[in-house]
Amino acid sequence: MPRYEYRCSVCSTDFILHHLSSEAPEECPACGTPGTLNKLLSTFTTTKDRAPLVAKPGQTTENFIKDARSELKQYKKKLGDKR
Repeated sequence: MPRYEYRCSVCSTDFILHHLSSEAPEECPACGTPGTLNKLLSTFTTTKDRAPLVAKPGQTTENFIKDARSELKQYKKKLGDKR
């Protein structure tokens, strides 16, 4: 999910929110004043060499699916034992 940085024009609080662009916040989470948020310009970094612990593209999703399948098998086994 994309990361967006905001600043409230009333209380001057800076904060970071993760949301889809269509789900922009309507009020400041610090002071609760509606319509006072200004989106800040964010920067990003790139690296030439990947760290050895960084997952390959798709690896996180593959691991999630594998874990979900394992949990589902355990759940089905528990249901079968209860019958």
